[in-house]
Amino acid sequence: RRTWGGRRVAVRNDGRANEFRRFIVRNFGIENLSQGSGVLDIAGGKGELTFLLENLNGIKSTCIEPRSLKLRKFVRRFKF
Repeated sequence: RRTWGGRRVAVRNDGRANEFRRFIVRNFGIENLSQGSGVLDIAGGKGELTFLLENLNGIKSTCIEPRSLKLRKFVRRFKF
């Protein structure tokens, strides 16, 4: 959390995509998510959810986003 002098508290969303990934894997299962063409991530933003699904769970995923994807920091985070 971060404050900037006002009364509102800003909540950081650093782990939001990872939390959502864990939620959908837990509730729908890897088998269901892997069926057919995999997961379609509409308005995927930076493409983090697609990156995480493919690299951590092996679930084929496609991100539809009109802007270019910015995966540099996520690739750096998961390099071995």
